[in-house]
Amino acid sequence: MYEAYQAVKTNAGAAGVDKQTIADFEQDMKGNLYEIWNRMSSGSYFPPPVKAVAIPKKNGGECIFLQAFSRLDLLLSVRCVCERNG
Repeated sequence: MYEAYQAVKTNAGAAGVDKQTIADFEQDMKGNLYEIWNRMSSGSYFPPPVKAVAIPKKNGGECIFLQAFSRLDLLLSVRCVCERNG
């Protein structure tokens, strides 16, 4: 979990759809990382809805949808990638 957190922090992205910033997460980092790990390992984690924003293409074609995840979902996604890549 800590590796995933470091990867998300290094990216220095904006707050997620849940409005949680890295600074917010770091206020109780140990507790937050434990809570994530506990919910994942017990099977009690259910992701919140993803916010989709339609962005029109310059040429007038179909819109591109940008998905905004919560900070927690982003962390869990990065964790899965870290685990797969060893």
